[in-house]
Amino acid sequence: MSAAAANLWPHQRDKLELRYCELVARTIRRRPGLLVADVGGGKSLRYATYIPSGTRIIAVDLSEAELSENHQVAETRIADVTRHLPFDDGEVDLLTSSSVLEHLHDVRGFLDEAARVVKPGGAMIHLLPSRYASFAILNRALPERLKRRLLFSLFPDTEGFCGFPAHYDRCYYTAIVRECEQRGFRLASVSVGYYGSSDYYSVFFPVFLLSLIWEMFAWALRLRDLGAQLVVEAHRLPDSASSHGRVAARLD
Repeated sequence: MSAAAANLWPHQRDKLELRYCELVARTIRRRPGLLVADVGGGKSLRYATYIPSGTRIIAVDLSEAELSENHQVAETRIADVTRHLPFDDGEVDLLTSSSVLEHLHDVRGFLDEAARVVKPGGAMIHLLPSRYASFAILNRALPERLKRRLLFSLFPDTEGFCGFPAHYDRCYYTAIVRECEQRGFRLASVSVGYYGSSDYYSVFFPVFLLSLIWEMFAWALRLRDLGAQLVVEAHRLPDSASSHGRVAARLD
């Protein structure tokens, strides 16, 4: 019933995971030979099948065990990315992350490091859930042990990939735009997706339906801070340029 109902709602057709992969692939194909740093690289690379073989990608993660299973990248490096990205100043052409920023306790610290390592004219692309989506609010409210037990019992295939502690620091439209601009990035696009909470409630149709209605309300009024997901594409300005860029927000 939940799956059938979801197909009737227009806001669920915008697949930001696909948009993220396409943006990364387009950037890489446009400029061959880029050094790509994937933050929170973990066990696998989300966009591996979208990019040309031989692309030099360095995965950075706090977990050595997770990185040891990632065979889709050229190199792995261990680091706490809120304190230090293991690259020289201006070394990185493209910085990417997928469902990582919400797990960082200090997104400002991470963006400070991003501004240091991304070269002028370089870019960063991030896929992240929004702080004010209902699943994110529940994620912060529930005790970790209870949350993990519920998640893995209802969705067994998520074990090992989901359920990590999340903070959602600055993880909403207004904040992430402001923090990027303050660090000398020009926002090329910010895509807001409103469908994302309802999947978590699909096992109980009445709650699922209420969630769909709430998402449609936020989508219809373009309440960007209440979206479920964001894809942020930002370009590093030259050091002499103004740190205040214009944002082209995609809300379709």
